[in-house]
Amino acid sequence: MNCVELVLSSIKKEAEKPAVHMIRGEEASFRDLDIIAKKTQALMLEKGIGKGDHVLLFIPLSPMLYGTIIGLASMGVPILLVEPWMKVEKINKLIQKIKPKAFITGNLGVLWGLRARGVRKIPHWVRVSKIENMIGLNELTMTDLPPDAPAIITFTSGTTGEPKGMIRSHRYLVDQHRILSSSLGEVQGPDLGNSK
Repeated sequence: MNCVELVLSSIKKEAEKPAVHMIRGEEASFRDLDIIAKKTQALMLEKGIGKGDHVLLFIPLSPMLYGTIIGLASMGVPILLVEPWMKVEKINKLIQKIKPKAFITGNLGVLWGLRARGVRKIPHWVRVSKIENMIGLNELTMTDLPPDAPAIITFTSGTTGEPKGMIRSHRYLVDQHRILSSSLGEVQGPDLGNSK
């Protein structure tokens, strides 16, 4: 199982259709996300990162974020997301426990990461500009995974002050898609099917 197979079917059938539409008007097609995913995967393989290695992401909500998630999840690389306002000592504790092999970010994330000793110790820091500049792409490789393999791990501050982690497995994301699709019907474009 790999949750990215759901996206691949849309990439193959509806490559030019809008996949995401951001509030500020930025839009990306399924083909755009596929290109970002391929570039992410190629760069991670170059760095020796693969199935089971964790990667910390600090990318604003954007097509780059979605494409990067697709690229990493397709490889079986669990993605670590941390609330940016979490206290530094808690971030350090999480990083020490999970030991991500790479930190993918933009300029703002570099500043965020420099303040935390744990983040500074992550072996590979990758700027999104490096992903954007990758060339010579191969087809997206799909890693077969157990259904309960983690796809995304999100940490929040928690109500008790201790960081709380939520693991979204590949099965969870596939089930979530199935439930939303059966409840909402087929979604048409980034406007969720609402047309004038």
